[in-house]
Amino acid sequence: RMGKLYQIINLPRSIPLFLCYSKLPCVEDIRQDLIRRGYSGSLWNLHQAFVGDKLYRNIFYCRSHKYAPILTKILKLFYRPQAQFGMEAEQVGGGMLVYHGYATIVFAKSIGKNLSVYQQVTVGRGKMIDGNDVPIIGDNVSIYAGAIVVGGIKIGNNAVIGAGAVVTKDVPENATVVGAPVRILEKLPH
Repeated sequence: RMGKLYQIINLPRSIPLFLCYSKLPCVEDIRQDLIRRGYSGSLWNLHQAFVGDKLYRNIFYCRSHKYAPILTKILKLFYRPQAQFGMEAEQVGGGMLVYHGYATIVFAKSIGKNLSVYQQVTVGRGKMIDGNDVPIIGDNVSIYAGAIVVGGIKIGNNAVIGAGAVVTKDVPENATVVGAPVRILEKLPH
């Protein structure tokens, strides 16, 4: 009960959130993020996520900054982002979920749908490949604790990056990779 009361008391703080949300063309992606967190995807759920989930705020801000930069800056005054989780991508598919995002950085060219990221993951700059120095991540990818994914590489759909893996080359679709240097543990059939 106290949780719901706290959320109701904080509702006026979400006015900039609702304004920002109404300006975004990626509303469906935001709904998918909420659904992966166990919410139904309503405006009330968006408010609940902002009150209680700083990691979710960072994902929202990554999406909103492109379309409503001024509203996003204002919103950050009311709801601070998680300082230990950095994120930047030109395009982010819906359903992104970050578990324990402390000491986690996700800088990618693009991110597909349903990315799962665990703690202490680094996705970021590295070797330039075809004019790109950050990864392109496909749909339904999981990146487990402590993994490092760097450079202008491509991570295929349904790939799993094992804990502690160091990935500096392309990962094919449906593959599980582990180790440093990385090796393919298994590749599942389509």
